[in-house]
Amino acid sequence: MAINFPSAGPSDQHDERFRLVVEASPNAILMVNAEGIITLVNRQTEQLFGYAREALLGQPVDVLVPLRIREHHPRLRESYFTRPSHRPMGAGRDLFGLTSAGREVPIEIGLSPIRTEEGVFVLASIIDITERKRGEQALRDLNHSLETQVQETQRALAQLKVAQGQLVQAEKMASLGSLVAGVAHEINTPVGVGVTAASHLQGEVRAMRLAARDNKLTKAQFEKLLLSFEQASDIILINLRRAADLIKSFKLVAVDQSSDEQRRINLKAYIEEVLLSLRPKLKASRHRIELDCPDDIEILTTPGALSQILTNLVVNSVTHAFEPDSAGRMTIRVSRQGERVELCFSDDGKGISAENLPRIFDPFFTTRRGQGGTGLGLNIVFNLVHQTLGGSVEVASTPGQGTRFTLRF
Repeated sequence: MAINFPSAGPSDQHDERFRLVVEASPNAILMVNAEGIITLVNRQTEQLFGYAREALLGQPVDVLVPLRIREHHPRLRESYFTRPSHRPMGAGRDLFGLTSAGREVPIEIGLSPIRTEEGVFVLASIIDITERKRGEQALRDLNHSLETQVQETQRALAQLKVAQGQLVQAEKMASLGSLVAGVAHEINTPVGVGVTAASHLQGEVRAMRLAARDNKLTKAQFEKLLLSFEQASDIILINLRRAADLIKSFKLVAVDQSSDEQRRINLKAYIEEVLLSLRPKLKASRHRIELDCPDDIEILTTPGALSQILTNLVVNSVTHAFEPDSAGRMTIRVSRQGERVELCFSDDGKGISAENLPRIFDPFFTTRRGQGGTGLGLNIVFNLVHQTLGGSVEVASTPGQGTRFTLRF
């Protein structure tokens, strides 16, 4: 059928241009008359619905409407032709098209009336929004995952309170008040990182939902946000596990024995996981951590203890080694020493005085009494290295030139 526009007059050339424009459209385009008969389709329509062009021309447009809502479509079409206008179809509702294979496809439809010498037609521009719907479902899944992880974080906090209660009741502890404060300080590291990551993830989810609702979400943005979600989820999961491991490790301070489980790990990969979980804590500072570790070192060890050791060393350096607003550098170097592993943690901070150096592993020794220091961080490192890992730890420091801890296990 030739479509004639009043402004151009009957023209084969004009009809051909119109046909080429319709064929070049990235969206599915079809034209329907007032009786609901399809009079024009483009290549994208064939691809979207799985029909050959010849099979659609002359057919009622209802063949593309799902059976469950087909009986209502004629009334809606008649209503539109009574007052035709440029507008989206079914605003606020989920629309679906029916393919030749009987599969329903989520779609968006834009309607435009075209007045010709043969009457009014409606030109429908149809967009397949399957990928968008998948993205929205992924958002819902991520939001559910976020809620679950937040609940797990809350459970971890509840476990902390239980552990604190147990520590208070432990008869072998000499300074219960200071110890509980130390527990809170040490556990707050993974819990705080997890809560921060969860809050960031929640903000990303909300931003993505708004972009999807306003049809401004591009594929590149979606993939970038998914990567951000994955990283945040990894941080939350790692820190929840570390919180549980830390609670177990703290029991070592209150009781003589601990039943930490052992497993085989790739040492470099595990250290990188620990450093990843500490990244939010370091982000507010100018400090950096460098890792030098062979890729192929695998050991049977207690990961929770190793994680806490590294965390305590980093926190100790950040807290004590550097002046405010300075840009400090911490280095972790790992090497094989026969059947054992040597791990050297060093910083380029202000170092430790000769009179304090022999006491740094003593319980409750701190140079920041009254400023949040409990004197338990390095004592826990010492106990975990000797008792849990079956190794040794040495310290060397020169004031003004930094500090180096050497662990062998």
